[in-house]
Amino acid sequence: MTTLLLIPTRAEQDLMGLRETDGIKVRVCGMGSMASGISAARWLQEVRPEFCVLVGLAGTRDETCAPLGGLVVGTAVRNEAVGAGHGADFLPLGEMAPAGEGGVPDALSLDVPTKWLKVGTRFHAETSGGPAIVAGEIGTVAAASASIEEADSWRSRDPAVLVEEMEGYAVGLACREAGVPFSIVRGVSNRAGLRDKTQWQAVEAVTALRTFLEQALGVLS
Repeated sequence: MTTLLLIPTRAEQDLMGLRETDGIKVRVCGMGSMASGISAARWLQEVRPEFCVLVGLAGTRDETCAPLGGLVVGTAVRNEAVGAGHGADFLPLGEMAPAGEGGVPDALSLDVPTKWLKVGTRFHAETSGGPAIVAGEIGTVAAASASIEEADSWRSRDPAVLVEEMEGYAVGLACREAGVPFSIVRGVSNRAGLRDKTQWQAVEAVTALRTFLEQALGVLS
């Protein structure tokens, strides 16, 4: 089985230091929906994987549910990038589509391998008192929240979304078109809307992400 591991930036790839194996192909997909969607389609065609995983950092909209330094395994990824308006006033593309126009979902369900649940339990036990791992919705935005108020506005619009990032929905569409199962795992590096990087926990988030992936990718089937 070949798994395609996509990472938005080379910096994240370098921090994680993940290596390719016979069954794991690692590629950078670029930041944002445009770059990541186009790159994902290209890598899917080139690698021809049976499974695709997007990994990287994200900002939490709820530090209680998705704390800093922890992980979020996506159960669904929601379009918060393409539509009209912003935050609480956002109208997603699916609601804007002309009558009878199909194939424009506002959210895509994600594939969580059954064995990841066992890995998650073991990861929790081995890192007791350390990073948390939770499952929940992920929101793909066109631009990261510029303030806590913006992030809270998004939270009121889509309360099920735990973290925001900029690539998942586009990569998910590419995988759907290619018929490839798709998952997202994000390390929580910062509070969404907090732009002061001195207050981020990127190293902790990357470390947790790498540890989980080393265990999870070894048991994918």
